[in-house]
Parts: sequence; C-alpha cells; structure tokens
Amino acid sequence: MATMATRRLAAALTLLLVAACYTTAARQLKQDAPSSAAYVLGFGGSPARGAFVSAIARAGCALEDFTAEAGIATSVCPIGHLHKVSSCPSPGFPELGVNLVTKDVVFTTPGDDNGKPKPHDSDSSDDRAAAAAGASTDSSVVAGSTPPPKFFTGPITDTSALNDPFWRRQWAPKAIGAPAAWAKGINGRCVRVGLVDFVFGPPHNDLKNKYDFSVSKGFGNVDWTYNSPDPAGTYTAGIVGAEANNSDSVVGVAYGSTLIGASVSDEISGLNTMRLSKIAQGIIYAAKRKDEGGAGVDLIHANFPTDNIIDRTNEAQMTESGAFSNAVAVLNKAISFANRNGVLVVVPVGHVPYPTSGIDLTYQKANFTALCENANVLCVGAYGATGICKGTCVGNNYFCNVPKDIAGANYSQLHPQSNYGRSVDVAGPAGNPLNYPAPCWGTNAIFSTGRYNIRIVTGVPFTAAPHAAALAALYIQKAAMDKGILESELCNPARTRTIVSPGQIKTAIKRGAVMPPGNAGEMRKYFGSGLINVPNTLGL
Repeated sequence: MATMATRRLAAALTLLLVAACYTTAARQLKQDAPSSAAYVLGFGGSPARGAFVSAIARAGCALEDFTAEAGIATSVCPIGHLHKVSSCPSPGFPELGVNLVTKDVVFTTPGDDNGKPKPHDSDSSDDRAAAAAGASTDSSVVAGSTPPPKFFTGPITDTSALNDPFWRRQWAPKAIGAPAAWAKGINGRCVRVGLVDFVFGPPHNDLKNKYDFSVSKGFGNVDWTYNSPDPAGTYTAGIVGAEANNSDSVVGVAYGSTLIGASVSDEISGLNTMRLSKIAQGIIYAAKRKDEGGAGVDLIHANFPTDNIIDRTNEAQMTESGAFSNAVAVLNKAISFANRNGVLVVVPVGHVPYPTSGIDLTYQKANFTALCENANVLCVGAYGATGICKGTCVGNNYFCNVPKDIAGANYSQLHPQSNYGRSVDVAGPAGNPLNYPAPCWGTNAIFSTGRYNIRIVTGVPFTAAPHAAALAALYIQKAAMDKGILESELCNPARTRTIVSPGQIKTAIKRGAVMPPGNAGEMRKYFGSGLINVPNTLGL
C-alpha cells in the first residue's frame, strides 16, 4: 500500500511540475510575446514524424524540418522557449529520444580584409588572349534541367596538348601527380561529387556541363546559383571538376566527375550567412540516395564560411543562456548519416583571416571545436609552394616567364593562415600569400573558375581540400575498375549504391601521402600523414 501511495504521489508531483512548466511557458507567450527563433533538436531511435509534430506543438513550437534517419529536426519557437520546455518532463519528449537542443546558430562569412590576396581575375594579357580564342560566352542554363551528358572524359596522355588556356599556370595538379592517373583514363568519370558550400553563383562556362542540375539546389533563402560577389562554391567546383580540353579556363583534377551543388547560404543585408540547420540539411540531402529523394553522391566536399571550426568565445554562437551551442554535435550527426550511407565527407581544417597565423587546434580545444575531430571525415590541411619559378615574371611582374620547376619546388611550408594539429589527416596544395603582392605571387597561387566566367587566382587555404576531394573521386573510379564494375552501372543516373566505403577511401589517401622534408614532428603536426599523392594512393 505504501508503495502504491508513493507512486501516486510521484505521479501527482510530475503532473504538477509539467503543469507549472507549461503555465510558465504559456504566460511567457501571452505576456512577453517575444520574437521567434529556430532550434535544432537531435534525437535517437526512429520516431514517426507525426509523433514529433505533436510533441513539438505541445511545446508551443512548430516543426520546420525533420529527418528521422539522421536524427535531426528543426523547429520554430519563441526565443528561449524550447530550452525551458525541453528541461521539463515534457509529454512525448523522452519517448522521442530527444537528447540535444541548440539554437539554430547563424554564421557569417568572416571578413578577410587588410590587403590580403583575394580571389581575382588574371591580369595577364597573353592569358586573356588565349582564353578569348576558344572560350564559349553562352552562359544560359535551364534551371532544373539535366546536364548534357557529353563532356570530355577520355585519357590525357600528353598534357602539353591540352587547350585549356590556364592549364600552364596550374602547378597544383602537377604537384600531386594527377596527370599520371589521367594518362590511364582515371579522371573521376561518373563519380558524383557533392559540393556543400555557401553559394555558387551562375554556373561558369567551364562547369555548366558538369553539374547535375536535376538535383543541385539551395537550402538557404537564395537559390544555389544566386549571384554572389564571392561564390566560393564555384572556386572549389573548378578545382575538383572543371571540364578539360574545352578551350576554357582550367582543368579540374577529377575532370570526368559529375558535380552536385548544395548551397546552404542565406543572404542578409549583403552578407553571406548560414544557418546551422541548413548546413546539416545540405549534407544529409547530398548523402541520401536518389531513390529516397536525395542527390545520391559518392563523396562530399563540405566548405563553410565558419572555416569548419566553432569559436567557443563567440557570443553570437552561444545559446540565450550563455552556454556554448551544440553546433558541432549537430553537424557530426549529419556527417555520421553520410558515413552510414557510404559517403566520405572531406573538410578543410579551417583557417584564420589574413595576416593572422593559423591555430594549433590540438592545444586550443578549450576555445575551439572543429569538425576535424570527427573520425568519419577526411581532414585536410594546406601547404604552400615556394621556389616554383626559377626565372623572371611577366604580366605586370605577376606570372613566371619560364616553365615551372614542379619537381624542384619546396612544399614543406604550412600555409601561414591554415590551422593545424593532430586532427589533420593529410594536406593539399593551396596558394602561398607570403610574398603578396611581391613579384611572381601569381606563380604560387591556385587557379580556378570564378564569377562571370572569369578565371581566378587565389591564395586562400580552403583551396587545399578540393584537391583531396578530387583525389577521392579518382580513387572511387579506380576501385570500380578494380572490382570489375561495369561502366554502365557506375554511370547509371539511377544508381543507388556507393562503390567503396568511406573508411577505405580515407585509409588509401592517408597511406598514399608523402611526408615532405623537414622536422618529422613538425611535419606531422602540420600535414598529418603527409601531402596527398595521386600515384601512391591509386597504386600506379
């Protein structure tokens, strides 16, 4: 009898506590009428959408997005309300397995001013003339259409015969040994590369045949082709998969791959911003199979203006109570979903604005949380190149006037803005801004596609990771060939399975990396297993 009475008393107290929580919340809604905000919830198990909608509604909120497979949902509530309600024994919340509630943090593209080397068009007259000789000027793209199936995917046995006018300026594909794979017909043919980035802009002529427009999309308040003045997605897309041998601009490392753009940008007062929930949705959508409503990619390159690190001291990234948000925990759930779907996620280690030096993330864990701490990602650091030009420079003293010395260059230098630490897996080539704007700076820069069909040269560290993502695409094609998978299956637009596991790709890239000369401990801290190397990774 005593036990029964105790249980009844406990139940009554629980009901009183629930009533108190909801009365307080209702009073807040009625009296204070605060503005609404979005919140991201993480949960385990497989709750039904209807049950989630009901529980969220009882909490005074509205469900905005729900992905049961990834365990992530987004709701809109009065500011601070969901945190109060989720701390109560809310009917339905425990049964739904909700274990994470955080503000839908808004990230803003960091400003990199003070004269840093920014992406811009080549000012070399001979390059302009070469580009004008064969480049198409038709920039029309039919939204939602399927991209033309015909672009060059054949082998390149003689790179001197390439007619892409800026190929001769591209040192990075040569430094990682990409031509060795191209000569054997390994160029990422039919591998689907998802690019989760903040915005892409109107497709560049060198890319518009490469996108799968039927599944590329935007998740923010602007379309993925929104005409941003700083379309980082276009920079990374060109490095990964710009069309080859089409008399236009540059050659992508995986020029045979198919690209899928997933923009996660909002445009607010002229600034490119991102909501945490939209970044997670972009990753989930890209990794979801096509027969389930996703883009069906084989790998993802994820680049965010947050530089893939969360600053614990940034008040804008905190919850209303002043606590550090669980933004990285949310993104890790999205990455885990991609991993379970057989999709490798490649991320930059991040960087700091010029001229600040990069952060040692190993010893800054109290202040920063990085996506690179997730074992399911391939974390890519950045190295610069020095000593490529052994002669004079032309084009306003900008470009090397003699053939580049790729074999004799020094690649042991960490990009000065790049972060580093034990979480770095490998490093890729990036521009070296140390001597900007001194003579020959353009020789050490990375060339890619830019806004309005221009060719850009840039010295920013995030250009390293797209080279590693392209290497992953080459590896996937090579693995398919080794397994005897027919091209008809690999290239089937309706393909619903990936070819090789994310862990296998990551292991191969790390094993194939080459450690540059220098202090071994320092090189490991900067570059992880070493600098990415195409022939070693593919076993050529």
